[in-house]
Amino acid sequence: MKKAIKKDVREFLKGLSEEERLRIRDEFLKVSGLAYPSWYNKISGKVKFSRLELVTLGNICNMNFLDD
Repeated sequence: MKKAIKKDVREFLKGLSEEERLRIRDEFLKVSGLAYPSWYNKISGKVKFSRLELVTLGNICNMNFLDD
């Protein structure tokens, strides 16, 4: 069941172990087709995640990253 609390992707990932962050990154890159450097641009805040990317991350992390 998804948590109803909206959370920032970067803050969420900071709270995880390195192993878990890498698992999420690898799964997201596989599902989304996003390039490895683009992932780090989005995580650093230089580029924003699209709505579809936030939904995909939410499904992987079992979280809600949208302002619904």
